[in-house]
Amino acid sequence: MAQLEYVKGSVFDAPKGVILAHACNAQGSWGSGVALEFKKRFPDAYAYYHKTCFEFLPLAERSPLVGKAFTYFKDDANREDYGIGCLVTSNKYGKFVDSPDMIVKATDTAIEWLFVQAYFSERYEIHTPKINSNLFRVPWERTEAVIKDQLLRHPKMKWVVWEYEAGK
Repeated sequence: MAQLEYVKGSVFDAPKGVILAHACNAQGSWGSGVALEFKKRFPDAYAYYHKTCFEFLPLAERSPLVGKAFTYFKDDANREDYGIGCLVTSNKYGKFVDSPDMIVKATDTAIEWLFVQAYFSERYEIHTPKINSNLFRVPWERTEAVIKDQLLRHPKMKWVVWEYEAGK
């Protein structure tokens, strides 16, 4: 049965073998926030993300990656390692980030893409921070509603949201 669960702590404390995912821009930049932490901890995943984004950047002002997701597996056969999921929910970042409405719409389709990859990899747990709610400035309740709706359509999946506690 699909489920949404909340835990306190850092997403990087998640058990091995799950997919750690976060919201990304389509510009190939993990330069701040939790994305920067992903870049430091998973440089191979960042290189894959960066390369993928740059393959599409010259095509249009708005990347066709928005609303998609891709997952990096260091070793598909090693179920003891993390998969790193990139939910491309905004075209750009910083003061050029997409509107909350655009991000919510992109999140819905990006989660669908992520779930397909999770099924193929036989990893049915996604662990995230509160995606979109910090630097992309989307109220968490809007993203949470999208996740819940997607979970209703994908009963095998489990989504764990890590709520960071400063000083812990």
